[in-house]
This record gives sequence, C-alpha cells and structure tokens, in this order.
Amino acid sequence: MPTGTRVCRTQCRRQLLSSMP
Repeated sequence: MPTGTRVCRTQCRRQLLSSMP
C-alpha cells in the first residue's frame, strides 16, 4: 500500500476538524 493512503487519512481528519467548529 502506498503512503498516499496514510496521507489521505490524515488530510481527511484535518478537513473534518476544519469543517467543524
């Protein structure tokens, strides 16, 4: 599995936190 999946997970989490107050 490429590291891209790991980065996607971290980015997804960051985006969710950013979207939420």
